[in-house]
Amino acid sequence: MTAPAEPPADPHSGRSGLSDHSSLFDPASVAVVGASARPGKWGYWLAKGALAGRGRREVHLVNRRGGSLDGVPFRAGLAGLACEHVVVAVPPAQVRPVVTEGLAAGARCFTVITSGGDPAEEHALAREVTAHGARLLGPNCMGLVDTGSELRLSWGEFPAGAVGLVSQSGNLALEIGRLLARAGQGFSRFVSLGNQRDIDAAEALEALVGHPPTRVIAAYVEDFRDGQDVQPAQILAEPGALFTPAGGEVGRVGAGSLRGGGRGVGHGRTPTVAC
Repeated sequence: MTAPAEPPADPHSGRSGLSDHSSLFDPASVAVVGASARPGKWGYWLAKGALAGRGRREVHLVNRRGGSLDGVPFRAGLAGLACEHVVVAVPPAQVRPVVTEGLAAGARCFTVITSGGDPAEEHALAREVTAHGARLLGPNCMGLVDTGSELRLSWGEFPAGAVGLVSQSGNLALEIGRLLARAGQGFSRFVSLGNQRDIDAAEALEALVGHPPTRVIAAYVEDFRDGQDVQPAQILAEPGALFTPAGGEVGRVGAGSLRGGGRGVGHGRTPTVAC
């Protein structure tokens, strides 16, 4: 009789945590793999956003087919490049080789935009990344933004302001951005969670706590990987809002966790929960 397959090993068991957020939110160098000069493509928005922060960090654009954007030539690969944070927007079959090359180049953080990957392969990718002491955001995410550090690695416009947003819905994030801009407000940070193979909702929320430019924390979460992982985010001291799908289990469990139990919400403030 064949023994049942073991569940995927938890890539989080040896992870370094987000105690030092710099590789994620303020890296010294960024490489966009899958960069494009064609407006309307993900690689174009990611490359344009990365180039907007050239005054603060090194920016490398990678596309094996060649080309350039705003006078910056596309490199054929990551070999020999300084790339603390690598953004990956390539077909699913190319993601693993790109990440392996990035790890060899010394990358400490990967944001994988690519969707449509096999779940088992995504878990294996997370294990490879964390085994090297690096971190993974995504896959299947919309990227991230830190307006204070001039890091814009996402699609769309994100006006600067005081709202930190963690979201599993890209469309909702863009709509919130439009509403904030209309009110003369904007984002301090935005994190798109994607499939949460490594960095999850609780960690992303923790990264907003104690971040001086963030005065309001908001989250749209469809699922927490582990209900216990919500507890570190219970130290929220800023006003906040938790948005969940109508009638969803997260709305009942996550909202209750953020309101009560554990360490509770700092200063007695209770997040608004919209279900």
